[in-house]
Amino acid sequence: MKNLLFILMILSILFSCSQSKKGGEAEADTETEEVVESTPEESTEVTESEAELALDGYDVVTYFSEGPAKGNAEFSSVYDNKTYYFVSADNMAAFEAEPGKFAPQYGGWCAYGMSQGGKFPSDPETYKIVEDKLLVFYNDGEKNTKLNWEEGDEPELVVSANDNWVELSGE
Repeated sequence: MKNLLFILMILSILFSCSQSKKGGEAEADTETEEVVESTPEESTEVTESEAELALDGYDVVTYFSEGPAKGNAEFSSVYDNKTYYFVSADNMAAFEAEPGKFAPQYGGWCAYGMSQGGKFPSDPETYKIVEDKLLVFYNDGEKNTKLNWEEGDEPELVVSANDNWVELSGE
């Protein structure tokens, strides 16, 4: 009889523990849902202080007119998680009106590297405008991938870089 009472007592304790654990889990889920629901969408945006500096601070608008020129932090704008600097308020306004027209292709990674399936850093002073798009290339003084690009079949390289960018960036 004592064994039966002992077993019933253990079962009762286990049952009440499992009930309170289930209740605790439900509360935890509810709390998590409330946190998720109360998190504003804007929190995923990158602020200027968090964004990576694009093209070492070169003004992307100048590439399409007089050639690359260093921008000024006074005239800055965030686009696609990168901070862009401009030489003037006019250039900043032009960029903000049409960022896709001026932003470098492939997130500013080396265009030739992208055509080969990789992400390689770029030198903002080694560039080419192709089909009204800014392409930048790796150049460390010894290796200049713009030369590889120019020796290759440019239309084919563009297609390859575009395809690889879709795969590597998820865009």
